[in-house]
Amino acid sequence: MKIYWKILISYLCVCMVPLLLSLFTCLKLEQNVRETILRDQSRMIDDVWNNLNATIQASYEAERMIAEDAVLKDLAESYSLTEKQRFQQNDLSGLLNAASSRGDSVEVFTYLYRSGQLITGGRSYEPENLEAFLQPLGIGAGDFEGLLLSSEYTKTPAVIGEGEDAYLVVLSYALSRDYREKAACIGMLYPL
Repeated sequence: MKIYWKILISYLCVCMVPLLLSLFTCLKLEQNVRETILRDQSRMIDDVWNNLNATIQASYEAERMIAEDAVLKDLAESYSLTEKQRFQQNDLSGLLNAASSRGDSVEVFTYLYRSGQLITGGRSYEPENLEAFLQPLGIGAGDFEGLLLSSEYTKTPAVIGEGEDAYLVVLSYALSRDYREKAACIGMLYPL
């Protein structure tokens, strides 16, 4: 009977070695797959972050150039636009079109604080028609006006809207000639 037990034990040991080896191999493979997934996710997050930073930096550079435009400065200083200034809006619209064609933005706009005009690459909106600009984008007028009228001068992008109608908003400001107040806000909307 002792021989039977010895054969049985040796047989079990011989069977257990491949089983344990297979188990070890499976666990090691699972660990390698998990590490690869985490590394790929980390790399993907880094790529998204770098692309986002590059987009924001490019937006600020384009907005800075628009803010320094003489036509924008002239329009921003007026409380009501003359016929000549309304004609100049076409020049500003062309500049905004050029800025929007360089990136992935949905819309590039300029808001003139004194006159309440909002100018895009295609149109200009009177203060009472601001909803016509916001409605196709799915953005609420209160949220948008709150963003424009906030007292902050920071260069921190904001998120506006909800769900499929959420946008990353990158804003820059053109100051008045006496540098005491914001004269115009230049913004770019990027879909999230």
